Amino acid sequence: MDLKKLENIISENVESVVIDYIVEKVFEKLESYNKKLLVVFTGASIGFKDAFKCIKMLQDRGFKLTIVLSNGALNVFNENLIKEFFKVEKVIKEDDNENIISLVKENTIIMIPTLTVNTCSKIANGINDNIATNIISYSLINGKKVIASINGCCPDNEERISIFKDNMSNSYKDLLRNNIKKLKDYNIILTTSVNLEKKVIKIYKDNFSLNTNKKNNDEIDYICSKQNIEIKEILLNKKIISKIDVYNLKHYKVIKINQDSIITPSAKDEALKYNINILKI
Repeated sequence: MDLKKLENIISENVESVVIDYIVEKVFEKLESYNKKLLVVFTGASIGFKDAFKCIKMLQDRGFKLTIVLSNGALNVFNENLIKEFFKVEKVIKEDDNENIISLVKENTIIMIPTLTVNTCSKIANGINDNIATNIISYSLINGKKVIASINGCCPDNEERISIFKDNMSNSYKDLLRNNIKKLKDYNIILTTSVNLEKKVIKIYKDNFSLNTNKKNNDEIDYICSKQNIEIKEILLNKKIISKIDVYNLKHYKVIKINQDSIITPSAKDEALKYNINILKI
């Protein structure tokens, strides 16, 4: 190989590595920018422990929290304990007169981790008379992704029945169920407290993750069918394998590359993250 050809190969590879590095950094910054969660606590205590754990796990995954406490929530949760548990400097309360429009616009996903019967009823019937209901109303008007845990407002919740017994009339149960159904009809994503983290991750991946190789929604669900994934492999014909390459192929179990391909360290980390085998052939 002559010197000129060698110089061209080196120059091409260096340029590719630099470009991939820059793109990866931009990718990471944008991913981080999208991980903003507006957490609106209302006064339900049922399921709050699981909700707290899930929110903490989302923090560990890089989500930035803005926390709102309704007046009802302040009767149940201690403001200082909330600050200490989630390591936040402030929480927003009714009397703070916060700009709700800015709050909603600045965050990617809106979460109600402890939805009460009262707040559920107000949202279902379009009543906006406090900070929580105003946030949800503005979020729905603007097409924001809203997720709510229904442990505290569902008449069929086992913990609720164990505390209050099954003394509710069938008509009242139907009323509460219908309120919950209305929320679903408004495109609010309903879940239980223990599944909040999984639901938020799925919403994020489906709507805000910078994946340029989108699959159909069933395939990219947080809980995937592993049997379908493990048989998949793909050949990636590139000199430099970057983090973005691996990320865009994260639904494959095996990525085959050429013997002379170079794998960047971040690409190796990404493969490890998604349990992908990279094989040189």
